[in-house]
This record gives sequence, structure tokens and C-alpha cells, in this order.
Amino acid sequence: QGDGLVFIWSLGLPFLPGVREHGPARPALVVAVYRGGREAFFLFQEYPREEFEGEPLGGYWRFGETEIRLRLDGQVELGVRLDLAVPGSTERLRGTIRARGAPCVGAPAGAAAHVWSPILGASLGSAELSGVFSGRLAGRVYLDHNAGMRPLHELGISRWHWGRLAFSGCDVLWYDVEGEEGGVSVVVEIGADGRLRSAPATVERTAPAWSRYGVERPRRLRFLDSSGDPVAVDLLAVVEASPFYERHLVRGT
Repeated sequence: QGDGLVFIWSLGLPFLPGVREHGPARPALVVAVYRGGREAFFLFQEYPREEFEGEPLGGYWRFGETEIRLRLDGQVELGVRLDLAVPGSTERLRGTIRARGAPCVGAPAGAAAHVWSPILGASLGSAELSGVFSGRLAGRVYLDHNAGMRPLHELGISRWHWGRLAFSGCDVLWYDVEGEEGGVSVVVEIGADGRLRSAPATVERTAPAWSRYGVERPRRLRFLDSSGDPVAVDLLAVVEASPFYERHLVRGT
């Protein structure tokens, strides 16, 4: 239906202004909501270090009044309690995000300087929001983790295409990165039991279009899944466009 929610909690997103001058370890949250293939709400909020707590091994983070808990013992359980001030509004954004499923088992290929790890896929989740934006969502959910020993903007990445297709019994993901230190191109299938199947991939892109910011946008991608079957991905609505990246609604067959 083109409805969805993206939630990112981070230390050092490269899109923050002044990241080179002020250092990479800066706490920030992103909340984006989409309705009918269009952006309905977007908030990108940075926090001072004194308003951040992080215990990754204990599965707990706090950004201001927002708390995140992640359990990984046998089952993945994500619980988020949102409470954010919204610039330009006297109302806050409040709500909950919940997800549960089998943890991903196995690791996809990755570049040495950057780690991408799926945590939960082919599972169900829900979100309920109130305040400056109200709404409820329920459906398929996906969770992953990105980390590196060096800031992302120092890795020399020239192109990064990533995406997910939610089929009836599994998620199929492609991860295609090119950079100064070589690249990695892999396709990953996540079953409902959390088991990962991955294989090297050759991602073919149709003749690209270009955004007004100069971001390259292929109209269609083709690759073989982990079983060798062909997958075609059409990039439909652009739901977020910036000088750094684009986010798309996609359709896969």
C-alpha cells in the first residue's frame, strides 16, 4: 500500500552538518513515515552527548526522552518508546515501535572497513504514533546494524545501492557497494526462521536517471537470488530525496 515507517538510531550518521569538524560520534534519531507512497512525516534530530546513554551489550539506548530496548536472547525483541520535541511545533511526537521474530543466523559478505549485519527479517512489527503526527502501522518489519572503525565519509564509497523485498515466506535483500578499497555485491535471503542464505551477486542496472541533486537513480535492477533464480526490482516512487541519498518504494518480481 506504500505505507511504512523508518526509524534509525545512530552515533555518527554522515549526513549531519559539520561532521568532519565536530567528530563522528554524535547521537541522532531519524523518524520517517510514509502514506500511499508519499512522505507524511520526517524528523532528523541530533542530541547533545549529555542527553545520550548507550549500553549496546545490554541492549539499551536513550536519546533525550526516547528509549530503545533490544533483546537478542533466543528471540529478537525490539521496543521503542518515542518522545521527541519537534522543531516549529508545540506538540511532541510520542509513540511506540515494536518488533519480534527469530534472530538472523549467519553473516553476509562485507567490506573489511564496514560491517552490515541483518538482525531481524521476514517478521512482524507495529507502530503507534500520537501528538504532532498520529497513526498506526502493522506489517512486515526489518532491522539491521551498520558499524565501522572509521567514519563512513572516510571509506571512499562511490556508490551504495541497498534494498529489501518482502515476499510471502522470506525477505530478499541486495547490497551493492563500490569504493576506493574495492566493493562488495551480495544478495541475502532471510527466512522466517532467521536463517540467512547469501551469495555473491552481479547487480545489473538499467540506464540511470539523475535527481536534481545529481544522485544517480537506476530505473530497474536485475540480479540472481541465493538459489540462482532471477529477480527484477523496479524503483517506483521516490519517497525521500536529498543531496546524499534517495529512498524509494520498490516492487520486485
